[in-house]
Amino acid sequence: MATATTHGARDHARAQHGTRTETMPVVPASDWPAAVPGTPVWAETVAGGNYTHRVLARGTELRLTDLAGDACAHLLLYVDGRPWERLNTADTVKVQWNAYLGAVVIIIYDLGLVIWSV
Repeated sequence: MATATTHGARDHARAQHGTRTETMPVVPASDWPAAVPGTPVWAETVAGGNYTHRVLARGTELRLTDLAGDACAHLLLYVDGRPWERLNTADTVKVQWNAYLGAVVIIIYDLGLVIWSV
């Protein structure tokens, strides 16, 4: 087995340089195969049933793209370093009388404050 030793594992890892799979981060994000307006800082394809996580700075734009036309995204939103400040879907829907994301929608967390806006 080529990876049974540390030298074999190192050589194998180095041989993988530049290899891309269908579901993986693309680094740098500017190498993303589909045209993305602006300057993306992170690009990743997530396989169905899997997940990814990222800490986003204030003002960061998040774009979710359904490549195959059959995706469903589930979001868990937390304030970094304060996990008690998290998405509260019930309050978000009650306050705005709307359960769908669209233009000018706010996402509210447990303390009744805005955690995210669309």
